[in-house]
Amino acid sequence: MRLVTPSDAWESDVYGHIEVRLPGVIRTLRLIPVEWRPLRYHDNPPNAPSAHRNLRLWDRYMPLDLNAPLGLGAFDQSAPGIAIDLPRAPADFKEYTDLCSDLWKCPDLLGLQPPPWARTLL
Repeated sequence: MRLVTPSDAWESDVYGHIEVRLPGVIRTLRLIPVEWRPLRYHDNPPNAPSAHRNLRLWDRYMPLDLNAPLGLGAFDQSAPGIAIDLPRAPADFKEYTDLCSDLWKCPDLLGLQPPPWARTLL
């Protein structure tokens, strides 16, 4: 699993996914990405199922079952994936990691405390 955010962000632009590396595949595969308070929106592709087609989303995740039919491109970012709204709105980093725990079926993330972030580097 990988959780990242820019060093100058404060509980925003938080991005996590399950990271998979396969022999012979150059790009890392990202499974079930979860984006919270991103800087940019995501537009679903026109070939998404009708319920998700052409949606513009901010806080979102990309379920495995919706993206698997699209092939590896949806997982290595060489083709657009299909996102849906988060099932609940995290209020802080801990709630974000609790949500990731639920979506990724990874109870070890429950109660994860936020890193010692600072608004500025001194």
